[in-house]
Amino acid sequence: MKKRLMLFILVLILFVAMVGYSSAADKNLKVGFVISSLHEPIFKAYEVYLEEAVIDAGTKAGYNVTFTTISSDLDIAKESANVRDMLAAGCDVIALNTIDSKACFASIEEVHRLGKKVVMFCREADASATGSQKPDATINMDSYSQAYTSINRTLEYMKQDGVEVVDPIVAVGYMLDQNAINRLNGAHDAFMEAGIAIKQIVSCGVWEPAVMLANLAPALQANPNCNFLYTPSDSQLSGVQTALERAGKWAPRGEEAHVYLAGTDVFPEGYIAIAQKYMEASEENPVWPNAVKTAECIVKLMNGEELENDGFFIIKGRVYDQDNYYKLDHTWAKDFSTEDLSKYDPK
Repeated sequence: MKKRLMLFILVLILFVAMVGYSSAADKNLKVGFVISSLHEPIFKAYEVYLEEAVIDAGTKAGYNVTFTTISSDLDIAKESANVRDMLAAGCDVIALNTIDSKACFASIEEVHRLGKKVVMFCREADASATGSQKPDATINMDSYSQAYTSINRTLEYMKQDGVEVVDPIVAVGYMLDQNAINRLNGAHDAFMEAGIAIKQIVSCGVWEPAVMLANLAPALQANPNCNFLYTPSDSQLSGVQTALERAGKWAPRGEEAHVYLAGTDVFPEGYIAIAQKYMEASEENPVWPNAVKTAECIVKLMNGEELENDGFFIIKGRVYDQDNYYKLDHTWAKDFSTEDLSKYDPK
């Protein structure tokens, strides 16, 4: 009797161990990151930071994590194909950094049709999305604040210098990108609250410095007294600088020709422009906090947990300005710049 009992216990222990091993072995998490582009350093930061955060959070939650990135090269049709390819490859979650906030509806629906999850990363689906067009989670920068806060900080510098705003120009990003729309709204509100009328709005096309130059140059020519410019991303600064140079207005703060410049994202070019006093302020794209929150949401979705705030999270970045830019840590531009940006810091 005792032998039979011992044998039964041994078999039971072996069975429990095998079930436990099987469960652990089957606990896989496959994430496909469909990124709008890899043509700028910030997109590399998106890729590297998100992969690190997802693998870390997933592993701690007991998952065997696979993470794959594919670029859509700013092509909406390619983005749709990339999502389908990731689903065909067996991805459980699609992290989507979309090009077009409305065109992505079809891809989101396709993900849900197959019973998978989709998380928006550093981009939003348009608010008109309904039903299965809605992503399971959205983690984005506070792009409204990026414009609003950067402009207000720049206005503070102008007040400090005793300079009145004259004929301000606002540049806008790709208007099918919700972040560009949010930034334009933030710019409108900042100037409206300050009692200042925007003189002209110009477009940079699909985030193209050459288009920025082509549109900004005639705007400066038409408004020769302009002394304030908002740019919707520091990625456009090469076009902005050339346009200002041609107008004889690329000069550091303190010189008569200086145009006060409010930026966005704190790209390496923006960091340098702030350090050299060509730009007054720029609110960062908080890439690492966005990546950590996205990873947290992915794990919760895989565990069947409910997300707070209907899965919609807006992460506010820090404002870099001429007084603090070198004092802030975890600056993505420093991690992914092709040159050592610390050489621009005060010695």
